[in-house]
This record gives sequence, C-alpha cells and structure tokens, in this order.
Amino acid sequence: MVKSSKMSTTRNEAKKLAEEYIDIAIVSDDFEKMPLDLAMKILFKATQQISTQIEPVPIPTTEMIDPEIGTIGYTISKTGILL
Repeated sequence: MVKSSKMSTTRNEAKKLAEEYIDIAIVSDDFEKMPLDLAMKILFKATQQISTQIEPVPIPTTEMIDPEIGTIGYTISKTGILL
C-alpha cells in the first residue's frame, strides 16, 4: 500500500460528482521512484474496491513543490480540494 500525504480533486470535478468519473490526485513520497505503471496498478486496485468511478492519479510529492504553470501539480495547487 502507498502512504499518501495528500489527496485532492479539482473543483470542476467536485461540482460534477454525478458525472461519469472523479479524478483523485494522490500525492505521496512513494511515487518518487516508483514506475508510473506500478503506481497506477496499486491505486486502481485500491480505488476500484470503493467505486469504479474513481480515476486515481499518482503525484510525486516533489511535483507539488513550486509547480510550474500548466502542470497537474499547478492545477491541483490552484483549484484542488483537499480531501
């Protein structure tokens, strides 16, 4: 299991909870050196037990430190809702 430091979704997604999918960004130090395909496999396995509508997105903690404009880290820092 991955130890998450933060979980977030964008306001846009939060407003459309009745829509088809919910993007959840999971920020963790564990993703720093983990291959993306392995991180996705772990997260999908965990979230599918809750709901098939959850689309998990693994984010290394370093991507949230002073994120560049246009990156997912920047979008989360500006519009994300901490869960």
